[in-house]
Amino acid sequence: MSGESRANGPVSEQASECLRGWTPPRLLLELAANGCGLEAELIEAFKTDTAIRLERLRRAITSADGARLRMEAHTIKGSAWQMGANSVASVCQEIELAVSQTPLPQLDESVNQLEARFNEVCRAMASYYSNLEDHEEAGSCESAVGIPL
Repeated sequence: MSGESRANGPVSEQASECLRGWTPPRLLLELAANGCGLEAELIEAFKTDTAIRLERLRRAITSADGARLRMEAHTIKGSAWQMGANSVASVCQEIELAVSQTPLPQLDESVNQLEARFNEVCRAMASYYSNLEDHEEAGSCESAVGIPL
């Protein structure tokens, strides 16, 4: 994707990297265009809530609480879909389905995979927000990932 031309110019390396890890949903792009700052609050809420729920997933495995594990995975999945974190949502869906078929201690590796995907998304979100601030300072009329708004 790097170097592709758009109506507003080439896509930056940083924007291309951001798109590889996470694609901001249209709602965040629209909020960013409005300059109201709500996109940063949504991103931070997603990151904070997901980190708490990941810890709860770990505790559910340790305490052999399949219902709690399924519920936390389901909740993270919904938030992740809403925030464009599809790789996180996909792993959550796999965990949800596996709870009834797999001994819970064996799901520890799936939770490790979920944490890895979440960390990738967090890095992409940080890159997005950093790039967004650069665009706001420059007064640009395109999103932080080079998508004209």
